[in-house]
Amino acid sequence: MADVKLTLTEAWILSGTTYEPGTHTLDESIANILIKAEAAKNPTPVEPIPVAAVQRANNPATPNADGNAASGTPSGEQPSGEPEGTPVLEAIVGSKAAASLAAAGYTSYGDAIAADDATLSAIDGIGEATIKKLREHKAA
Repeated sequence: MADVKLTLTEAWILSGTTYEPGTHTLDESIANILIKAEAAKNPTPVEPIPVAAVQRANNPATPNADGNAASGTPSGEQPSGEPEGTPVLEAIVGSKAAASLAAAGYTSYGDAIAADDATLSAIDGIGEATIKKLREHKAA
């Protein structure tokens, strides 16, 4: 399903999720329910952004002694490019949830924690438990 960007003028609760006033990018099925309830203004389809393969140019992967590619991650950095000590999203929420977040454009813990609960819960594979893990990790 496609994503739809819409503006809510007041808070709405749908299937246990609260959608606060403001602009949201939601799954088309959720957006349609809010539009039918006359809760949303200015619905606009959101075009998906194609994801291209990326390789770090300043330190490309090189074969190691057994012929397999070695990691191109510099010492002191995590694969995401964030400094050491920054939480790795996969370690907090698990690989499936991290993959779902990455597919929606949230590739780092900082990206994910900055998003509001309603936006995160609109992502397939992200539920209350995953959001709770993100928020609890921030509080720790």
